[in-house]
Amino acid sequence: MTDWDELEERLCAPVTERILELAELRSGMRVLDLATGKGVPLLRIAEAVGPQGHVLGVDLSAEALQVTRARASAAGLANLELQAVGADAFEAPAASFDAATCRWGLFAMEDPVAVLRRVGRALKPGAPVVVALWSEYERISWYSVPREVTARFMTLPEGAGPTRLGTEEIIRRDFQAAGFEITRIEEWECTVVQAENSQDIVSWARAVLARWVPPGHEQAWEKSLGAAAERHRTDGLIRLGGLTRLVLART
Repeated sequence: MTDWDELEERLCAPVTERILELAELRSGMRVLDLATGKGVPLLRIAEAVGPQGHVLGVDLSAEALQVTRARASAAGLANLELQAVGADAFEAPAASFDAATCRWGLFAMEDPVAVLRRVGRALKPGAPVVVALWSEYERISWYSVPREVTARFMTLPEGAGPTRLGTEEIIRRDFQAAGFEITRIEEWECTVVQAENSQDIVSWARAVLARWVPPGHEQAWEKSLGAAAERHRTDGLIRLGGLTRLVLART
């Protein structure tokens, strides 16, 4: 059985590494990582700052952080702390971090501006924050393809989802409102899932987007999703992903 988390981590590694580069990580730094999930990019950050450094990882899911804790232990990483709280409620002294990161999590937070303000208070003056955000709906096939198929069979909740901060205009508006000055925005194409056959894409969607499997229409949904996924086949593989923007800003 495919480990979809491991596959995404491997496919998106270039984006993760670029986040570390933009954050200017070096030995001994203290770093705040929001929406840590199962440890990406936190584990790489912990390696980069070394034993003299420290990483605080924040995520609402205690279950996901348990995975991160186990992965850190297996890798011999002890220079980290994990808090199972919302990004608007993490505990940290003011001006105590040298950098902050957030990979594909800010859009899901109830009040991104309030979260950014809290991050700004936790950062030392002039310290960088690096945030990865998905772009416009039509440019992120990992989301638009299964959503459009599922919408044929059931009513989906309204809302922008991962496209909530999907334009540069919105990004600049919210960062400015939070007191940050954006110094760089980079665009990266990133593959989230790839497979040799459409049935594997269906299996991925069942595992990762389980709430979108329409009760009573599973077979028709699978057939439709498989056909839609086939339209994204190139060089023998089906690839779903999209454009992500890496935002570098400072207080």
